[in-house]
Amino acid sequence: MMVYKNRRAPFLILLLMPLAAHPSAAQTLANGDFETIEPVGGALPNVIEDWDGDTATIVSAENGISPASGTGMLRFDGTFFIGASFDDGSEIYQLVDVSSLAGAIASGTATATFSASFNRVDTSVDSLFRIFLRAYSGDPSGFDADSPDLTPHLQLAQAVISSDPFPASWNEGSVEMLLPVGTTYLAVSIVAQENSVNNSTAPEFAGHYADAVGLTITGGPAAPVPTLNFWGWIALVVLLGSVTACRPLTGPMRLIRSLLVR
Repeated sequence: MMVYKNRRAPFLILLLMPLAAHPSAAQTLANGDFETIEPVGGALPNVIEDWDGDTATIVSAENGISPASGTGMLRFDGTFFIGASFDDGSEIYQLVDVSSLAGAIASGTATATFSASFNRVDTSVDSLFRIFLRAYSGDPSGFDADSPDLTPHLQLAQAVISSDPFPASWNEGSVEMLLPVGTTYLAVSIVAQENSVNNSTAPEFAGHYADAVGLTITGGPAAPVPTLNFWGWIALVVLLGSVTACRPLTGPMRLIRSLLVR
């Protein structure tokens, strides 16, 4: 019995497998699960990958509420950078540089999905939370977090989350945006809203929390995935025929084999 063992065919197949482009997905937020203890709020955000804005604190389980994931969560404390104010929302921001995705953004294939989970104590009458996703062109250092509208955004996506009075459950909201041409950075923000009683003195919130905050961008730089082209399939047929057959190749298969392994 004659069995052909072509040791070159497997390597030939690898050479004939071009890298195909497939959309990739990137997680782009820093400390979105609040597992790292760091100062939050108290200043305007002007750098990427840093939570900033109104007064807030990263805490562990408290007030009968456990984090949605891990051991940390964000507690909203005030509606101003240094405490309470007449404003009715405590807003925390993070800036995200997407300049590396310029090609995908220019071709209209980059989509951002922003999500967050919220919870509150059952004794609070303020039940609303909000999330915002803003696209900007320019340098993140020029972002004006106090009045985002003063820094003209290219596009805005937002959602309102009405939370239930059950501390054991978290309420999630999400928004999606096809990044407009010219986008160089994003500003994401999470907000606890005083929708029933607007306190102007501390404490403004009885116990309002955010956790599991995420930003995913799809359609960015392609991730190489091997695929067989026409000649790759031919080589595969030859390999299977030459290695597993119990008799020599004949006819067209012999001709194909002679061309490929010559």
